[in-house]
Amino acid sequence: MATRATDTPVWFITGCSTGFGREFARTALAHGFRVVATARDPKKLDDIIAGYDGKALTLALDVMKSDQIARAVSEAERLFGRINHPTQPISIALDHASFSIAD
Repeated sequence: MATRATDTPVWFITGCSTGFGREFARTALAHGFRVVATARDPKKLDDIIAGYDGKALTLALDVMKSDQIARAVSEAERLFGRINHPTQPISIALDHASFSIAD
């Protein structure tokens, strides 16, 4: 059974300009997930999302600024309609750790 693009989980990943965040984003995209890749400077993410039109979104985000977090989540939800992991409402990779936020 084919999976519609809107059925594909969306991963919201912080710190994608380097390290684990960058690798999480690359791997998620390579496995067919939709990805919201964030970094303080989203221009550093252009190479990660190249070739993934409609499946990847880059956003500026400093995780120490709550207003930027709210804006980034809102923009991601506007584009993709939802942000989730298959078993949780939202899954966020943050500072090399994963945690879920349930309603």
